[in-house]
Amino acid sequence: MAVLGGIVSAHAPTNIRHKTAYIVAFICLGCFAWVVVIQQSRQTTKSETELRSEITRLTSASSEITRLQSLNNKLEEQLLDLGRMNTSLVKENTSVVTGGDSICYMDFMYQVGQPIPVFVHVGRYPLYDLDVRIVDLVKMRKRFAEHLGVDLASDVSYKIREFQAGKAWIDQSLSVPFSDQREQDFNVFFSARNGIWTEQLRLRNVSGQWVKAIQVFFSPYVRSGKTSKPSPKPIYEEVSKEFPRNADGTVPW
Repeated sequence: MAVLGGIVSAHAPTNIRHKTAYIVAFICLGCFAWVVVIQQSRQTTKSETELRSEITRLTSASSEITRLQSLNNKLEEQLLDLGRMNTSLVKENTSVVTGGDSICYMDFMYQVGQPIPVFVHVGRYPLYDLDVRIVDLVKMRKRFAEHLGVDLASDVSYKIREFQAGKAWIDQSLSVPFSDQREQDFNVFFSARNGIWTEQLRLRNVSGQWVKAIQVFFSPYVRSGKTSKPSPKPIYEEVSKEFPRNADGTVPW
């Protein structure tokens, strides 16, 4: 239309036939421009509709991705909880079978006229295949003083197949003779499915009554799948208030 306008300006029509031709040309071009504008408008509207639809779809997809991610996170947390639960169950089952962190210690019963060893369970789990070896340190010191060697045959040993949790084990047919009636020192070595531990049992006769001091330590061994070191502190300790002590109040272990 701009070109046609330029032509009209440069060559103005002088007769009716030329004027009619220019008018018809302007009308045709105007109609064509109008059709083009309408088509462009429709195309633009369609594009905008498609764009809005795509944005809506992307927004919906983003929301779905967020929801799925949230579900995935929850599933991962549940799997972690399940893994921790399984680990706990495996550890619990293993402890039930092996004895876990349970121990026992030895004490004495004196009511039958001779010292009878009593083994007391400590912990939540039963002990299995428990071997006990009792070493009389007083007798050992006497042999050393007489320049005699170690007499392992004089050690007293027991075998306890199964030791229920929270119970005490005693066999009145068994006894451990005391080698001194004033003081008696024993080291007791325990070995079971769940490991090894050692007890220091110190007895003193005070006014005709035996009083005790007990300490129990883990020994260096593999326990519950881990390499352990000797425990720096006792895992069990019991000292009678009447037990004689050093001048500084400590127990003479």
